[in-house]
Amino acid sequence: MKKILFVDDESSILDGLKRMLHPLRHEWGMAFAQSGQAALETLAGGDYDVVVSDMRLPGMDGAELLEKVSDQYPQIVRIVLSGQSSKEAAMRAVGTAHQFLAKPCDSDTLKRTIDRAFNLRGVLANESLVRVLAQAKSLPSMPDLYMKMTEEL
Repeated sequence: MKKILFVDDESSILDGLKRMLHPLRHEWGMAFAQSGQAALETLAGGDYDVVVSDMRLPGMDGAELLEKVSDQYPQIVRIVLSGQSSKEAAMRAVGTAHQFLAKPCDSDTLKRTIDRAFNLRGVLANESLVRVLAQAKSLPSMPDLYMKMTEEL
């Protein structure tokens, strides 16, 4: 089962994600944390595939969290899901996040983004190649036109 950790300091956002992603509970193992420190503690206790984090977090902002995740767990895909962040924090996240999604983000976009991350990992079965690519600073996003054409086909 795919394991994803969602990090946001607002419990209402985490509750919304739980409701929005409830239909995927049989495909994804999901955990939720309200701070960067809580996220790191959760990651230490399990084998996660993806971290989806807000940029504004108490104590440790999202950029700092993703930098620590990148250093300690380079194989984890790192996604920013944020509505507002300072320009400075966003620029710091550019080097550590693989993808940046803006709030509000609909469930289909979030699911497609996470599924693409898993599909890429499935294609790259070579463990040493996965480690090298996991340290990549960014992953290109698919153009919307391509996604629409693929859906239509």
